[in-house]
Amino acid sequence: LKYKFNMRGDMFASVSNHIAEDYIERLSLSNVLCSRMKTIYNGIITENFPFSDKPEDYLLFLGRIKEGKAPHIAIKVALDSGHRIIVAGGNIPGSEDSQYEDKHYFNTEIEPLLGKNVEWYGPANLEQKVQLLRNAKAVLFPIQHNEALGLVPLESMACGTPVISFNKPGPNETIIDGKTGYLVDNNEQMVNAIFNIEKINRRHCRNHILTNFNYRKMGRLFTNLMDSMQEESLNYNFR
Repeated sequence: LKYKFNMRGDMFASVSNHIAEDYIERLSLSNVLCSRMKTIYNGIITENFPFSDKPEDYLLFLGRIKEGKAPHIAIKVALDSGHRIIVAGGNIPGSEDSQYEDKHYFNTEIEPLLGKNVEWYGPANLEQKVQLLRNAKAVLFPIQHNEALGLVPLESMACGTPVISFNKPGPNETIIDGKTGYLVDNNEQMVNAIFNIEKINRRHCRNHILTNFNYRKMGRLFTNLMDSMQEESLNYNFR
């Protein structure tokens, strides 16, 4: 059996290291198969997210309006820090509960918090999302669960906007603590991070995404992976 695994030409690609590690642990993969598990991070079209070094004085939550994404925590943290926050995301008006919004959660946890310093923006298309991201002082990402990777932090940093996230698998592979944002463990630390957000160089955020999370790099890595699979397959056929 080990000999057959050594002759395999297939590979496995994961979007993050923690997903790869979890997959290996759950399936108790052999060392041979573990060596075939590669991490290829999702890449974004960076041209769609232009850089800005002149943010406005507001914080942003962008994402699904679900308890696990915790926009209610983002709102409370923003208010505790004395900042205005815009909350964007959710369903198209009039639609039912979906993966994007839990209406009961919105009605009980979000709507009561709306007011002078808490603006409900609702769903945003690409153009609207880009404007919200690039003009924000920081994006709050108080995720309550492990994230496969998380595209919002990538899109935010591509615009130059730092991200303050709870230190969870997924964002802790994309955010460089103290350089492109902050990874924190609780609400109080998130508030403190907001007060230190000016220490983050927005150009560092942009360069980090251009170097590590752009779609061209993702495509190149997948091409290399497929080339290596084809080469191993040819070698196997000639044995």
